Amino acid sequence: MALVTALRHRYTGPDEEKAEKERRAAYDETATLVKGFKEYWGAITCIKLYGFDFNDTEAIEKARRSGSFNPTCEKQVLYAIEKLYEMESKRD
Repeated sequence: MALVTALRHRYTGPDEEKAEKERRAAYDETATLVKGFKEYWGAITCIKLYGFDFNDTEAIEKARRSGSFNPTCEKQVLYAIEKLYEMESKRD
């Protein structure tokens, strides 16, 4: 999310005041997105969302064997995209 908001507010011109305004907007939007995501999904990291580390193949296999391997990443990505579109529609 931070990457998208940073790209959205990217400014490389010489106007330091405008650059600071864009940086602040990126920080504020990222904070809003993260807060909303956490409120809606309960966490912002994969480990907290799913209870295991996606980099740990043993943990993934254990989750599959127990029947608890059911990531909903697609839904969470779609949620973030929808929120970004909402922000874009409100942009000046």
